[in-house]
Formats: sequence, C-alpha cells, structure tokens
Amino acid sequence: MPPRQRIASGSAYETSVGFSRAVRVGDRVFVSGTAPIWPDGTCVPDVEAQMRRCCEIIVAALREADATPEDVVRTRVYVVDPSDQPAVGRVHAEVFGTAKPANTTVVARLLDPQWKVEIEAEAVVGDVRPPAGRPDSGGEGPRRGGSLAPVGRADLLETQVRLLSAAFGLRPDDPTAVVSKDVVDLARAGEQVKAIRVLRKQTGLGLVAAKRVVDAARSGPA
Repeated sequence: MPPRQRIASGSAYETSVGFSRAVRVGDRVFVSGTAPIWPDGTCVPDVEAQMRRCCEIIVAALREADATPEDVVRTRVYVVDPSDQPAVGRVHAEVFGTAKPANTTVVARLLDPQWKVEIEAEAVVGDVRPPAGRPDSGGEGPRRGGSLAPVGRADLLETQVRLLSAAFGLRPDDPTAVVSKDVVDLARAGEQVKAIRVLRKQTGLGLVAAKRVVDAARSGPA
C-alpha cells in the first residue's frame, strides 16, 4: 500500500477521538467530516457562515495534500434543518462548482447543538488524461509529466516553448509544447495557484505536472 500522508487541522477532536483531518493515500485524499469550528473554538449561529468555515478548513486540508477544490470528486453534507439547504448549497456551489463532484446531502443530528452543518470530501489528484474532446499526443504514450494538449498555438511565444522544453525535455518544435501567455504572466506575478488552475483547465495536466510547469515559467527566461 502507498504511504499515508496524515494532515491535522488542530481540532481538539482529532486528538481525543484519534483521527486525521485528511489522509492522502496515493492519488486519493479523504477529508473527514468537518464542523464549523473557528480557531478560538467558537461557532457563529449563521448557517451560511458555518458552511463557509467548514469549506475553509477542507480547502486548507486539501492544500496540505497538494490538492485543490477542483480535484474533489465527492462531497457529503449533513444539515440539521432542511430549510438551511439552499444557503448551504450556495456555498457548496461557490467552492466546488467547478469540479461538480458527486454529492449527498442528508438531514442529521450533529454532535454539538450549535452546529447546523457538517461536510466531508474526497479528492483524486494527478489525473493527466486530456479533457473530453481533446486528443492526446497521438498514441506515443505519456511523456514525462503527462501529455500536453495544444492550446492557442497561434499565440505561442518562443519563450514559452523553451519553458516547457526545459520542464519536460520536449523538442522546441514539438506541437504539444504549448503554454498560454496567461499562465506565464500569472506565474511571474506570483499567482502560482491561479496559474496552476488555468494551466490544468487548458491542458488536462495533473497537479504535480502543472506545478512543475508553473515553477519553470516563474523562473524561466524572460
């Protein structure tokens, strides 16, 4: 079995009950049921604020596991009052709307009477298959770091070709060695997370490969 990466969030329950906020095994990340607890141990009564707090904790745990909300494939939401579902659903859409994971929302009684919502999540990272409708590199098998689908070749800059060539050992004339100017600009502006997100949407790269490209773009030749 692949080694486990255990992630803590500092909750007292993690110590007393004996669990991790999240566990990564291979390319899968499992985030435990997460309640709306603020750093000082308090909980505000507004259900939408509670849902946002739950999602903040989950996103932080995903980040520790080198994952993002876009990698989430399943969520389970527990609400005490079914009339709160619309407010809870709005926040869920804001955070996970891009991924559109499988979801179950149920009415349940939670451990603390102050809690109105709790949520858990599962993510899969490192998928390097091209998005639906985009061809791969033509049957040659995956290249180092995964296949790159052509995006905006007409706008390709020589610098960008050099960046990907350096990152993956590709030939400068390789038509798959393409990264958009938006990604380069974001990377060099210090917006690495946004750059990775844009690159993954454009190319279908996995998280690790996308991070390598963005790192190369950030430090590569001007």
